[in-house]
Amino acid sequence: MRRRGYLVGLGTGVGVLVSVTDRGLATATDLSVRILETNDPVEAGEYLNVTAEVTNTTASELEVTAEFLVGGDPVGGRWIFQIEGGETRDLEFSHLTYPVRQDVEFPVRVETQDGSDERLVTVTGIDDLPTDRVRPGSQVTVAPGSTVQFETEPDDAESYGGVTHWYVDDDYAGWSMGPWQAEYFGWTGRDYWQYTFDEPGTYTVRASVVQEGANATAEWTVEVAEGGHGGPVVEEVRPAPGRLTVSNEETVELAVDVSDAEGRLEEVVWWLGHADRILEISSVSGSSDTATLAVDGASLCHGCPVIVWVRSSDGTVTTAQPWTPVEPDGGHLHVSIRKSNDPVGAGDPLEFVLDLENVGTEAATREVSMIVGGEVVDARSVTVDSGGTDSLTLGYDTYPVRQDVEFPVWVTTGDDSDHRTVSVYADGVADLEIRILETNAPVAAGEVLSVLAEVENVGTESITRDIHLAAGDRVASERVSLEPGATETLQLGYETYPVRRNVEFLVSVETDGACDRRLVRVYADGLPALVPRIREVNDPVTGGERLEATVELENRSGERATEDVSLVVGGEVVDSASVTVDGGETETLALGYETYPVRQDVEFPITVVAGEERDERTVSVRGVDGGGGEGDDGGSEDNEDGDDGDGEGEDGADEDLEVTFVDCSRVEVTGSFAAGDTIMAHTAFNTDHGIGTTAGEDFVTIGEHVPAPFSGTVIFEIGDDRGVSGDDSSATVTVEDYGVLGTAITGIGGPSAIGPETTHSNPHDCSGSIAPIPPGLKVASVSPAGDGYDVTFGYTNENEVSIIVGSSFTAGTASSQPPNELAAGGGSFTTRWTPRSGDERLEWTVDLSAFGGQEPVRVATQAARTYGDGEEPSSDDGAETDDGGETADGANTDGDGETDGEGSENGDATDETNETSDTGGGQTDGTDAEGSGDGESTDDGTKDTDDNASNDG
Repeated sequence: MRRRGYLVGLGTGVGVLVSVTDRGLATATDLSVRILETNDPVEAGEYLNVTAEVTNTTASELEVTAEFLVGGDPVGGRWIFQIEGGETRDLEFSHLTYPVRQDVEFPVRVETQDGSDERLVTVTGIDDLPTDRVRPGSQVTVAPGSTVQFETEPDDAESYGGVTHWYVDDDYAGWSMGPWQAEYFGWTGRDYWQYTFDEPGTYTVRASVVQEGANATAEWTVEVAEGGHGGPVVEEVRPAPGRLTVSNEETVELAVDVSDAEGRLEEVVWWLGHADRILEISSVSGSSDTATLAVDGASLCHGCPVIVWVRSSDGTVTTAQPWTPVEPDGGHLHVSIRKSNDPVGAGDPLEFVLDLENVGTEAATREVSMIVGGEVVDARSVTVDSGGTDSLTLGYDTYPVRQDVEFPVWVTTGDDSDHRTVSVYADGVADLEIRILETNAPVAAGEVLSVLAEVENVGTESITRDIHLAAGDRVASERVSLEPGATETLQLGYETYPVRRNVEFLVSVETDGACDRRLVRVYADGLPALVPRIREVNDPVTGGERLEATVELENRSGERATEDVSLVVGGEVVDSASVTVDGGETETLALGYETYPVRQDVEFPITVVAGEERDERTVSVRGVDGGGGEGDDGGSEDNEDGDDGDGEGEDGADEDLEVTFVDCSRVEVTGSFAAGDTIMAHTAFNTDHGIGTTAGEDFVTIGEHVPAPFSGTVIFEIGDDRGVSGDDSSATVTVEDYGVLGTAITGIGGPSAIGPETTHSNPHDCSGSIAPIPPGLKVASVSPAGDGYDVTFGYTNENEVSIIVGSSFTAGTASSQPPNELAAGGGSFTTRWTPRSGDERLEWTVDLSAFGGQEPVRVATQAARTYGDGEEPSSDDGAETDDGGETADGANTDGDGETDGEGSENGDATDETNETSDTGGGQTDGTDAEGSGDGESTDDGTKDTDDNASNDG
């Protein structure tokens, strides 16, 4: 039976069935069950959240199973728990709604054997994305076996476009989440998703684009038939495929000859595998063309394959992995990431402890940089003697994203580089660590997908937390209570939906501030014969030693099967064997290879492939010189556990330095400085879309910018022409005015600063100098229309530029969302309000938190009953306009129905705008908040991703 469109999705559910097991003497009549609340109406593509209450009306302990239902069919979401006599337990469920185009209303039912509770909920329809923000066109015809790349461009392409969810023939198929998606969005402003169409037929692909404004959808019809477009072809590559020996000092030119029989060539995307990084995107055209890339060896990494995507205009894409760079012997400044403090909470500092080794024959002076989304967020110049080692800490303040994000971070010396994929959690980091140990995937459609996970309390206090298994929806949950240091293993599972096509998607075991994910596959028409699993790896090993994986092959069919099993590292098959397994049996084999004698510790994935199935594990190889290990810092550790960087010059830092903060735009630094000493300024600023910071972007280095030695005063002041001028006794550093609403100098880093540390903080409250003037809001008119009212809201914006704000209706039922962009001067908009009761009000809230902690501004209509059939409202219900508008928060006291222009206090932002973490804040124009000017950022914690974030509860 095919479910209605608004209920389609993996693990869908909007009802709750609570049943009691047969343990003890309990029966279903021993329970009281009711729905407490739902968050409807919700916009299509958002999560529908349902809270139910279960009460044990007996004096005995009962075991309860609570499940989601759609109608009478359990389709996902399950709680299993014990409940004491007389105890009440709240249960929370969430359902990712399907991207319907029209409003739908349906019942949410809570059932027990002796009664039920029912409530109608509403999902509001969403519009299609404009055709110029969708790739490819809506009609696609391809040959069987073709892979098509679908792309959507959210309404604010200068910030990460939220999470786009994907459906094939109404079955949930995945979402645009992960480091590759983040990197691709940083280059193109588009979310992508790839799907291989193996069998002939007609397919429908739908995208649900969840945005800060109105959500949107896109739809493609894909015809798969013999004679359809087979996609582009990689004809030849230069140099020859295989190992590519290149030193960090070299530049190598790569070339790919590509063709398309239908003349639809469009672009080649050059990826650096394992590093999750795009090297370049090249345009190609016609039926044959050549794409070239000149790349420095320092931009590559040993064993990281170069991968090319060749894409045609109809979305067909071909992937090739021609080369695997390897390092020749030679001396240069090596860098390795010894330690990272991730995961971190949104807005918190992210820090890397780095180990450096000079393997050359001469001293090396290099600038060591930390790179996020193509932006240098922190850098420091170091000198290391020949044969010497050193360590340092680089970092920056992550952006306060509203959804959990994952992204790659690079460090480079110009000679060498290292990277790590990190996590930033929107709601902060919990004192819990979650590790998925294994799954039983792949499974056949309709079978139970089971996930074994380990939860550890790494904090110092007892924790009780609900742990959820999520696959689109939260499909299973269990509560854990852990003492400090305790670990609990959970088995979570759910019955997969009977999909009609093979699907691959991420499942996660999660709670607020902790998560682990695993890619799983569900097969529509039975499982492949052999399924490989990596059971054990002998890592870590030292470079040059043999790395060996123990692989288990399970034959889930009833017949004998033979398959070639391969171990793949860096795109190369390094070991393989042909294995025969009888039906229903399991065989074990060992695959391995001699590792490369790397000089520094490295981590990378290995993959075991058997037919269409694979399993992957990340392994560690120690450097042959022993550098980079946890127990051997290879040199002095640089401020790893030292000063927390509050910037007041404690611990005697730069005691002889005289720093005078004249105001928020001028600082005078007086002292005597030697060659190589650097003095830097840190700033906070507001663009049209929120606050940003810089750490050490504006600086003077003695001996480079001015003569050494220097004895006198260095002036930092904000101006138009950024630069340094002066002599050996006076210098002026003109600090760039980064923001359209103002820039303030928040601190100074003296010569003793480690990285972008603040040694002296600005004592002035500079929040007011960079804050926008809060908008004034009003209800302009309310008039009857259909089954509700047309409400016109107006606003004034006294700033000289438009501002991008968080904008939403926080009370009441409206047909459309308010604008996020408030034009300079002012404006208005109209929406249809359909109140559900006479007490309902329609409240518009403008969120200004992105500008440094300003309070929100609100305005609301009066209660619906006040308007009747259009007569003027009475004047006894609070402040009002002539048309009946009033503020919802009491900010308006003059009875005109408008919020006052000073309704938000700017002083609340003092802490945020006047403090710069000692780990830096590389959030300049390209990395500060959503919608920065260059569009180069990724979903990486340096930019606000909530312009299009899912309200996922």
